[in-house]
Amino acid sequence: MRKITIMALVLVLCLGAIGVGYASWTDEIIITGDVETGSVDIEVGSIFSGTYVYKDLDTHELVVFGPNPASAARIEADNLLLVGSAWAQAGAADDTIDMFFHNVFPTCFPWKADAFLHYAGSVPGKVKAIEVTTTDADPWILDYVTVIMKIAPPLPNSLPTNTPVVVGTQLHNCDDISLVVRLDPLPQDNTLQDLDASFSVRIVVEQWAECMPPP
Repeated sequence: MRKITIMALVLVLCLGAIGVGYASWTDEIIITGDVETGSVDIEVGSIFSGTYVYKDLDTHELVVFGPNPASAARIEADNLLLVGSAWAQAGAADDTIDMFFHNVFPTCFPWKADAFLHYAGSVPGKVKAIEVTTTDADPWILDYVTVIMKIAPPLPNSLPTNTPVVVGTQLHNCDDISLVVRLDPLPQDNTLQDLDASFSVRIVVEQWAECMPPP
C-alpha cells in the first residue's frame, strides 16, 4: 500500500512538471496613449521705444521725441543737441529686457522706456506678480519707477485694447501687451545730482486655474 501511494505521488509530480492541465480561453485589449502638455509662456517682443530729449540751440527750449530719436537730418536742420534719453532693448538672455535712463534731469514730463510682450502660452495665464526692486544701499530710485502694462492691438481673445494689465489679469494665446517703465519727474533736489541707481522689474505669469478636484 505504501509503494502504491509513493508511486501515485510521483506521477502527480511528473504531471505538474510537464505542465499538463486544463487550458483557459483568453483575450486582450491593448491601449496606447499620447500625452502633450501645455505651456505658460510670456515672451519679449521685437519692438522697443523710449524718450529722447533735445535742446533747441536756437530757442534754448526742450524738444522731446518719442518713441524714436530724431533723425540726423532733423538734428542738423533744427540745430538740436541730445541731452538725455531713455530706451529699451532685448537682453542677452531669453525673457529679459535691458532699459537705460541716461543723463535724466528734472523735467515736467516722465522719462519712459517701452517694450512689447507677447503671450505665447497654450494654457491661459494669469499675472501673479509685478515687482520692482533694487539692490542699491539707498533705494531712492523706487520712489520714481512706475510699471504700466496694457493690452495692445491686435485685439486679443477676450480683452479690449488698452485694458490695464495688473495682478490677476487673465492672458490668452496671442495677447500682446504694451509695457512702459516710467521714471517719474525728478524734483529740483540737488542731492539727486550725479547719482547712479539700478532697479529690476519682475513680471510673473502663472496658469489661470488652480488645482481643483474633479466634479
